[in-house]
Amino acid sequence: MTGVWKINMTCRPWLLIMAPLGVFWAYAVFVIDPAYWHSPHEVANLSLGHALNIDQWLEHVGKGRRSHFNLYVHPGVPFQLLSWAVYRLSDPFGFLPAQELMVKTLTDPQAFYLLSRSACLVMTGSAIYLLLRRLPEAPLPIALAIGFSIFAYQPVWQYSLLLLNNQSFGPLAAVIFFVAGLRALESVDAGRRSPWVLFGFIAAVSYTIEMEYFSWTLAAGAGLLAALMVRRLTLRQAMVFGGFFLLGFALGLELASLIMDGKFTHRVIGKMFAFQVSVFLDPESLGTAPTGLGLTALIRGAWFPAATAFGLFMVIGAALIIRLRQGRSDPSFLGWAAPPAVIVLTVFALGIVAYVKLPNPKYLVSSVSFIPVGLYWLYRCGGAATVKALALPVLALAAVAMVREADVERLAKKEEAALIDDRRRILALPLAPGQKRLWTYRMRMPEYGTRLTIQWSAVRSYDSLVDDRLFPDDSEYNIWRGGVRINNVWHSLKDIDWRYAVFNRTNDIQGLPEEFRESTADLIQLDKVTVAVSRNR
Repeated sequence: MTGVWKINMTCRPWLLIMAPLGVFWAYAVFVIDPAYWHSPHEVANLSLGHALNIDQWLEHVGKGRRSHFNLYVHPGVPFQLLSWAVYRLSDPFGFLPAQELMVKTLTDPQAFYLLSRSACLVMTGSAIYLLLRRLPEAPLPIALAIGFSIFAYQPVWQYSLLLLNNQSFGPLAAVIFFVAGLRALESVDAGRRSPWVLFGFIAAVSYTIEMEYFSWTLAAGAGLLAALMVRRLTLRQAMVFGGFFLLGFALGLELASLIMDGKFTHRVIGKMFAFQVSVFLDPESLGTAPTGLGLTALIRGAWFPAATAFGLFMVIGAALIIRLRQGRSDPSFLGWAAPPAVIVLTVFALGIVAYVKLPNPKYLVSSVSFIPVGLYWLYRCGGAATVKALALPVLALAAVAMVREADVERLAKKEEAALIDDRRRILALPLAPGQKRLWTYRMRMPEYGTRLTIQWSAVRSYDSLVDDRLFPDDSEYNIWRGGVRINNVWHSLKDIDWRYAVFNRTNDIQGLPEEFRESTADLIQLDKVTVAVSRNR
């Protein structure tokens, strides 16, 4: 009966939290979000590219080696595996051969898109449930504060509910990581080593989400050092358990290596890590890293999410420090409470450092994912009054963030209507047999998106299928390489009988080859795109 009562007490606040999240998810997914090929998020194409990469490997089509570009400079192992699982679930009975499933999905990816977003909702809901299940006796305001706290950070609404990507795993991974750390510390008196191996293994898996999640491993080291300083561990115990943690970490990396083809993973993950370290250590890279938004993000659209995250970091961190100072006269309390608190504080601090160096909202998700964990531990340490006092502000911030994210999604839906109309007008333009339409970088159209997906999958043998079967009249023009790719072969623009070239309105037409400028081509300005019409054809 105790177990049933515990589950029931957990379900009540969990359902109160999931109800508005589910309503927002359904409203966004079925009403205001654009279709897959018109989504402003290229990571949706990356997800399908990951799925195709694994699927072709299992079907022995080829190795599908991936570069930094194919992985977005991050390992993304959980992202890759879940993308493939969702891709296969889109054909639940497995009737379609691999190539036919690929053609079906590229032709109509909405089933894949819906399942991938459903996976986001399930993972986030699971994270909240697992954390609340550890507090069955918590008052409702405290449960709501813990459950909604992560949604005070606006990007989480997108990353953890509406778009399968690396950050989607942050909330669930944070709970699993923290609980594994607690169990490792609890096993010290019994002298058990397996929980430390598991803790290290989970740290490695978290690290393979994205490079900034390595901060969790550093935080685990800080927690181990704190346990030594407050005499929760002896020096010998710290060395032994730390060694088993590193063993688990190594095993986790080896598993990732096996999944991603060992030789490739060891080499490329090392290069990725070296890149990240160089960015953090370079004093001249402050706010200028190519993957960031620049420090101007703090005074533009990203200021509200960043300010919210930093504010919660500081409030929770200060409350934890105060609780530790109040209990410093009790060695048993300090030995129990300090190591997990130091883990939380370290993750918060490293998140601030990461954002200052790489001011992109997604790089805060790894630290924001620890906000519910931080509130949970603050409550366990006797800070119930503080957590309860934060309930109303957290709910208000989450509501504001939800409204702001809904506005973002509605704007994308409005742009989708313009893109659909532009595409209809482009396809209606007369095209003689043998002539080509060229589509360029960041075109939110299926003619470009399918090719980007294949490029990210690294299965270049599928290029001919797209060119010959799906879009025989269309080709990709690479604005950097200055060439046209047909059946995975690059051709000079002068060798292609092109009639139309489609560009984003944001492209500098004067910076493009002479063939696309007003002096040699007619330009048609549509709502979202510019079409260059060749005069020589």
